[in-house]
Amino acid sequence: DHTFPTDVVLAMGELGLFGLPFPEEYGGSGADFTTLCIAIEELA
Repeated sequence: DHTFPTDVVLAMGELGLFGLPFPEEYGGSGADFTTLCIAIEELA
């Protein structure tokens, strides 16, 4: 089943995962690098 999981990527976006490392003033979460690494590790 070599399909791209579009629904999963959209859900990740709704959770704000793509904005973790960016400052709040630019629409991100303002999280630090450690938080980003933990999120990536949990998703892997």
